[in-house]
Amino acid sequence: MNVEVTHEFLVQGDDPARCRSRVKNFLEKNLLLRYQEVDIPPDACVNGSDPDFWPRVSSAMGENRRVLARLLAELSEQGFARTEDLVNLEQGFASKTLHTVVHILDGFIGIDSAFYNMTDDSHWISRVREELIKKNPSGYHLVRAVGKCHGASPDLTGLIRHFED
Repeated sequence: MNVEVTHEFLVQGDDPARCRSRVKNFLEKNLLLRYQEVDIPPDACVNGSDPDFWPRVSSAMGENRRVLARLLAELSEQGFARTEDLVNLEQGFASKTLHTVVHILDGFIGIDSAFYNMTDDSHWISRVREELIKKNPSGYHLVRAVGKCHGASPDLTGLIRHFED
């Protein structure tokens, strides 16, 4: 089975080629996520003044929020509705789900990350960063990268780096 995962990266920089290179290097050296191939076409990079910039950002951050909501719903289905409930969390599916939630909130990229802000190591754009982008739109680029795995298992667990390797 071939798997393709698309990520949108916010990168601070004036040169689109350099921004694409930074994303490629980031993915190649990432400790949590690996792909056999990363495709970043030149036309997949737009700066902050491009009319597609903010709609793409909004769409990808919206997907991050949908993933987060789905994971929190899974925790709720497991009986965890309040933070106090976590004191009884046993290791297993629910703890792994919580781990993924915390990664998203804390800014660790993963297979589910539709949008990633490389400037702030975050899945979101803060109000301060949004204002900075609006003041200097040519100084920020949104880079679409497609990670590819060939012959991957359908559950995508092969994309998670094994630290003992």
